[in-house]
Amino acid sequence: MSETMFTNKDVFLLYRFQEAHRRLSLLQGQLSDPALRHEIKDLSDQLALVIKETNLLQKEIDQLKTENQKLEDECKEYDFQLGQIEKTLYSGKISSPKELEQLQKRNAEYKNAKGSREERLINQLYLIEEQENRLGQLQEKAEGLKERVEIVREQETKRRTTLRAQAEKVKTEAGEIEKALPQGLIKFYQRSAEVLKGIVVAPIVESTCGSCHVILSQAVLEKVKKGGGTVPLCESCGRGLFYPETSR
Repeated sequence: MSETMFTNKDVFLLYRFQEAHRRLSLLQGQLSDPALRHEIKDLSDQLALVIKETNLLQKEIDQLKTENQKLEDECKEYDFQLGQIEKTLYSGKISSPKELEQLQKRNAEYKNAKGSREERLINQLYLIEEQENRLGQLQEKAEGLKERVEIVREQETKRRTTLRAQAEKVKTEAGEIEKALPQGLIKFYQRSAEVLKGIVVAPIVESTCGSCHVILSQAVLEKVKKGGGTVPLCESCGRGLFYPETSR
């Protein structure tokens, strides 16, 4: 690889560089995790539907109230006409039976018309009361959804802010480690990282590879202890090997 002698300490430093990049990759994955964004969208969609239903219901209530106002006005007009007929009937000015009959007929028609409108008015008042109760429930639901959307948005903002800060810290750490790494090890990492899925070096744990857990030969263990111009590799998984600093 290079004429540079790579010590166990160098490979351990490469391990720290590798782990920093793995943490960075994990943080970037968490930043791109759409889970909370999906929750926000679902809640926003629910809120939009509730608001639409609320607006339609409010429109229906307004229409019913307009109709009721019209019915009340018509009832007042019939009351006035009935009053006029009653005055005429008791005025003593009716000159013929036919005129009396016509007045009585109109009186009955107005009473029936007024009665039907009063009945409709009462029915619609009950309906308005039901609709207004439903409207109140929808408005309460909309407020709850709005609060939930704001909470989740705030959580997502805080989460992403924290993750970005952590990612910047790890990126800085990786950059500092890279400055201390021999160029040969950087090239070794760059050449192997994609093939080995980001794990290019592994610690030796009780004479086994810390990645694939295969027992290492004595020759490989001696090579790791000795160090040299190439990174000692696990004969099973092909990852570079080193002794953890605590085991030395």
